[in-house]
Amino acid sequence: MNLDVKSGLSLLGGLRNQYQSPVKAAGSNLNDFRVYLGFKLDI
Repeated sequence: MNLDVKSGLSLLGGLRNQYQSPVKAAGSNLNDFRVYLGFKLDI
């Protein structure tokens, strides 16, 4: 599949903080930081 890079293709990235309620084992961290990077195609 050929993609026209000039129309609708963009780079997407960010940082997400995911918090879990205190149901994990004692002494564990309740926050998970996730970094994501990807491509987005608007057609």
